[in-house]
Order: sequence, then C-alpha cells, then structure tokens
Amino acid sequence: GTFDFWFRFSDSSHEVVTYYAYACDEFSNCVNSSFVTDILQADQNQPPNTPYLTAPLEHANISGTTNITWIDGLDPDLDYFNISIFLQNGSGFNWSLTSAVGNGTEYFEWDTTGYADGDYYNISIMACNGVIGCSGNDTSEGWFTIDNTKPTTFTMVTPSSNNSWTNHTYVAWNYSVVEVRPHTCFMNFWYDNATEITNQSGSIATGSPNYCSGNETGFAEGTYRFRGWMNDTSGNSNFSVFFYHRTFDL
Repeated sequence: GTFDFWFRFSDSSHEVVTYYAYACDEFSNCVNSSFVTDILQADQNQPPNTPYLTAPLEHANISGTTNITWIDGLDPDLDYFNISIFLQNGSGFNWSLTSAVGNGTEYFEWDTTGYADGDYYNISIMACNGVIGCSGNDTSEGWFTIDNTKPTTFTMVTPSSNNSWTNHTYVAWNYSVVEVRPHTCFMNFWYDNATEITNQSGSIATGSPNYCSGNETGFAEGTYRFRGWMNDTSGNSNFSVFFYHRTFDL
C-alpha cells in the first residue's frame, strides 16, 4: 500500500530531520529502514510590497500642517505592517518623521513648521512587518518646497493717500516686499465709516514683480480707505498699512 509521512517543524528557515520508515504485517512482524537525514526548507515569510506615495506632489509648495498620503501595498503573508516615513533635502540631511503608521491608514499628518524653509525636499516611505523585514522605498517623483515665512516689510508705494482715481476699471498699485515667492496680491476696501465692502483679488504683472492691478468695477463715487495684501506660493500672507481718503471720482 501507500505510506504517508508528516513532519511538523518550527518557523525557522531550516530544520534538520532524521527519520526512518518501517512496515508491519498483520501479525505485527515489522522491519525498519535505515536512518535518513534531510534538511527541510520552511516557507520564507515575505516582506510587504512597496507602498505607493501619492502626496506631496512634485514641485508642491507646502506650509503649516499637511497630509502625506500613499496607497498601501499588500503583505504576501497577510502580516500586519507599519509605514515608515523619511524626509530628505538637497543637502543630504535625512529625518525620520514616523515609523508607526499602521497599514490601512494611508496618511500621516505632518507639521512642517519645524523644518527650514527651502526647496529640494522629498519624502520616501517603506513598509515593515516586523517578521522578516521591510519593503523597498517609494520616493517623491520630484522635489517640493517648504515655506512657512509670510511676506515681510510689505508696504504700498503708490497710490498715495488723499488722491483720486478717475474713470478707472482696473486700479494699479506698486508695492515693496521681502518675499522670494510672491504669488497673489489683492486689496481690501472700506467705506470711510470703517465698513468693509469688498476684497478685490488682483494679479502680479508678468515681469514686474512689484506691480499689481485689481478690478474695481462697480464702485460708487466716494471716499474709501484701503490696504494691500500679498500671498506667497504657499499661502502665507501679509498686509500693508492703511491708506485713507482715497476718492473714486467717476
């Protein structure tokens, strides 16, 4: 007949087993084979598959608290795993942001304010199951910028106070600012009784970083006060001092 043999062994990678076979007839007459020694190869536990990083995006401008996001890879053995996240910059510095985000979470809330403003940052992530090891790394497709500094020493140069705009649809103004990444300018207008009436967005003229214009269509004749604002590419903003008694003479 046939003979089946089972051997239960531990989770270590190799086991040495010595065994023999024997056969018996119906009268309990038995005979043994000689001893045989073999090495049994246990199934290897596999590391998790590499997760796929989805944010921050290439050339993004980041400030404050933002989410690092990814798509988990699978673990071939269905082991629980943690995500480890690392930050690098263009100067070769490397920081560990976390190593304890459990699988299935797929995001990490990151406070960027503890890191210097600058370009050429990137993120890399990997998954570790604590049994056999870690996956490969997935790294940002391109560098991104951290910028937590608002525009400074922002002042409006022109128009000055106590003058008139006459028959203008677009109002132009010049400003002075310390900011390496200017993005958007806009004006706040108030009636002279301090009631705010509008927040007019504007645009920075191409090739003229100290020039801005805004659409003031629909303003009635009268005296207003106003101030200018500046946003950088990461959303940090600052405003100028007030200018009073600016008249729309239509």
